[in-house]
Amino acid sequence: MRNTSRNMRGTLCRTLGFVGGLLGLPIAVSAAERIGDFSLLDQNGAYHQMSKHGDRRAVVLYVQDSRCQASSRGLAAFQALRRHYEYQGVAFFLLNPTRDNREAMQEFVDRHGVTVPALMDESQVVTDAFGVTSTGEAIIYDPGNFSVQYKGSLSQLESRLAGLLSGSPVDSEASKAGDIEGCRIAYASANRFGGSTPSYAQHVAPVIAENCAGCHRDGGIAPFAFDSLQAVKGWAPMIREVVMTRRMPPGQADPHIGNLKNANGLSPDETSILLSWIDSGVLDNSSDSEPPDPLATLAWPTSKWQLGEPDMIVAFPPQEIPATGVLDYLNVPVSLNLERDMWVRASEIYPGNRNALHHIITRVVPPRAEGESRRRLSAELGSGGLAGYVPGAQAKVFPGDTGYLLRKGASLNLQVHYTTIGKATTDRSEMGIYFHDQPPTHTMSGGNASNYAFRIPPGDDDYPVSATMPVNRDIVLYDILPHMHFRGKRMKFTAIYPDGRARDILSVPNYSFNWQMSYELAEPLRLPAGSRIRVTGAFDNSSRNPFNPDPTQEVRWGQQSWEEMFFGFFSYRHVR
Repeated sequence: MRNTSRNMRGTLCRTLGFVGGLLGLPIAVSAAERIGDFSLLDQNGAYHQMSKHGDRRAVVLYVQDSRCQASSRGLAAFQALRRHYEYQGVAFFLLNPTRDNREAMQEFVDRHGVTVPALMDESQVVTDAFGVTSTGEAIIYDPGNFSVQYKGSLSQLESRLAGLLSGSPVDSEASKAGDIEGCRIAYASANRFGGSTPSYAQHVAPVIAENCAGCHRDGGIAPFAFDSLQAVKGWAPMIREVVMTRRMPPGQADPHIGNLKNANGLSPDETSILLSWIDSGVLDNSSDSEPPDPLATLAWPTSKWQLGEPDMIVAFPPQEIPATGVLDYLNVPVSLNLERDMWVRASEIYPGNRNALHHIITRVVPPRAEGESRRRLSAELGSGGLAGYVPGAQAKVFPGDTGYLLRKGASLNLQVHYTTIGKATTDRSEMGIYFHDQPPTHTMSGGNASNYAFRIPPGDDDYPVSATMPVNRDIVLYDILPHMHFRGKRMKFTAIYPDGRARDILSVPNYSFNWQMSYELAEPLRLPAGSRIRVTGAFDNSSRNPFNPDPTQEVRWGQQSWEEMFFGFFSYRHVR
């Protein structure tokens, strides 16, 4: 499920919106006092980030393992505390650091009547940051300043919580170990390294090379390079922050749903290696060098194009963008001047001005034969043959036996949208096209599931929306692209077969407008006629969404980025 190549990882970092995500973020300094913000998925794959509970007075975490009977005896008391205090501004979670699978944890919470999310700390780094050694420990965490207010036994939790809510001083020291009923946690990192620090050359550098250096390199899209031990050390606090909150690597899909080539995200072991190394005190250890430095020896393509130099480069007409104002969509005609029919195997758009360019939708205008009406020809527009652009876009690469036919005399019509950035500027975007030497076996097509009828209330932090694409002919599905705007929160894709069977194929639990990625299936999925692809998702129109343009407004469908859209795009071929 994690077989994305190093070069493909590099193509993911195609927006400077990354930089904005790093500003004003807290850095963890002490496991006993302040561990920083963090994010985890629960047993149902839902995303939970602690900073989004910043309006709560406290977060309570109760550490559990579905196999530990001792700690499970405290669940009834934990539930009673939740019922009493959740209406006083306290959020409650279970925290599972033992790599239980989701099904086992769901069965566990069902059996005990627990109704709070169970956060699955598969890498164990969050639990370790809290200094937890046993299940059955309880934690009071302040989501406003990311500090630990209490860590100890469940028996003392209520008095500490009541004191905190009343404004009394809280003793953050843990209770005696004897007061805690639970099972000792076996930390995988301790077993893997025998209590020693992971090796930079053997363990840490390979994680950086595979997941980060493709963007963070000389000439890459990221604003700084991870090209040496010293560079990684210098940025280590930032690395810790974005890994703990699951913001990097970008565009993370739920690794437990579907089978993707580019689910992205670090594995639990990679996360543990990276953060164990950072938290080990290595930043103060200048002797941690093992020449030759693996990151200094990495070689990268010199072309600005993700796939190397194209067979054909199409320069789009330059567009002048004013300093301010709301800009309408543009329809830009582009000639291709093809002298014969050509089969496309891949294409990509190189954005000339990433700051101002919102999107480009590419429509192929077929040549008009004698007697053909323009209305009939328009049915072929937007058939998914050539790449478009949104933040985070990758090259559009067809599988080896598929392609898209560009007919002699075809042209392009671009739907282009810009946003003003406070100063007048120009965009000179280009498209690179790569051709097959021989005609492929299959022709690619595209479609979408969409919803235009939503009305998101002001302040709603989880407004659900859904859409369906019917499958009228047998198809083979290759990739999926979710699209929403700044209030987009999550999106999930489910294939429903004619007999009613359902199969989840993709979940993006923490959607980001800055990383609108196309997710490729590791194995193309055949769907018979009569199937449906169901898309479910939600919007966050609350003040806790840091990208929300205005949480006081009702939001409907619209073309501008401060309005909203709900699309699931698909690339597929018909079965002959």
